[in-house]
Amino acid sequence: MRAILVLSVSIALSMVVSTAVSQTPPPPLPAPPNGFQADPAAAQVQAQMRASGIADATGGEKDNEKIPGCPDLIKISFGYGWTSAYMDKTTVDVMLKAPQDPAKDYGWHLDEPVSKKAYKNGVLEWRKDTVTIAGGHAPCPDKVVYYDGKWMGYLSNKAAYQPGKIVTISVTFVYNSQQQGQAWIDEYIDKMTLALGSK
Repeated sequence: MRAILVLSVSIALSMVVSTAVSQTPPPPLPAPPNGFQADPAAAQVQAQMRASGIADATGGEKDNEKIPGCPDLIKISFGYGWTSAYMDKTTVDVMLKAPQDPAKDYGWHLDEPVSKKAYKNGVLEWRKDTVTIAGGHAPCPDKVVYYDGKWMGYLSNKAAYQPGKIVTISVTFVYNSQQQGQAWIDEYIDKMTLALGSK
């Protein structure tokens, strides 16, 4: 699942993961948004992360809306989780200053940056995917536009010697609706904050 992969890479790139195993089990993560089906293959990975006490992640997939006369669109993927981290605010500041990845043209798939900004104690980044539909003809378009969003932020700002939490929320391949993807990200910033007991 692409969002879980993005989430795993984001956790790895935080570079400040605590190596101490928590003495208390981490709080459970909220369920995915309505309509999203969890990936059974990801359950084992999640169980291993939760057992470590220093990270957790989950997510799901759902169908995009249909386009008459078109093959099924790529599924929307939604992933979210956290990892223990020292200097969590500093990590987010570094991520904010890093340039967005440049556009990548794979021939049938153009992946290009849209925006990147500071947002709710974190960094919000959006990209656009333009995918060519083989044999596309009216009413099916030749190209379909999807949006990918990712927010990485901190839910604490403790002293450097105390671990906080870096949270990542990502949504990929939302057909023609950046606004819907943003609504899910905003909803889960609030839900993750509540679940992790942060103010």
